[in-house]
Amino acid sequence: MVFRAGEGAGASGSFFFFSYDRKFIIKTMNNAELKIFLKMLPEYEQHLTANKGSLYSRIYGVYTIFMNKVSSVNLILMANTLEFRSKDAVKYIFDLKGSFISREVRPEKGKEHIPLKPTQVLKDTNFLNIMSKEKCVNFLPGDAKELKDLMTLDADFARRRNIMDFSLLFAIENFTQEAISTD
Repeated sequence: MVFRAGEGAGASGSFFFFSYDRKFIIKTMNNAELKIFLKMLPEYEQHLTANKGSLYSRIYGVYTIFMNKVSSVNLILMANTLEFRSKDAVKYIFDLKGSFISREVRPEKGKEHIPLKPTQVLKDTNFLNIMSKEKCVNFLPGDAKELKDLMTLDADFARRRNIMDFSLLFAIENFTQEAISTD
């Protein structure tokens, strides 16, 4: 299996790999994250079993790799939640946390004239700015309520475990009427 690697966009600086087909992500975790995850693993499994529509990533395994003369590395194997019809269909990708503090991706100084890449992961302030200028989110009747209900269940699960740092990965694709009617 061939992997594509990158450094996480978040503050943790975790290193991650995508499988060649982009269906899986392998991400590093520090010892504190590993300890918290292993402690809540049975409850996480119960939550996903009881809430089939949960927006949490599906985790397939957590591993610690031990090597001679090198520090051990903790890895988590999970499903990649973003599946696109094609790379060309991606309009925006957002990592939403519900905060305005350090939650904007800006072009590099001197490169303000270069538009952000469609696959660049944007943040909350970018989302609000874009939504104020263009209408690119359209939910079918009932879908917004269903999404809110799922997010509430997942947030309650995290709140009961004192987990504060999680986000919603939200992608917007360009759709034509033809693409919609073929599903």
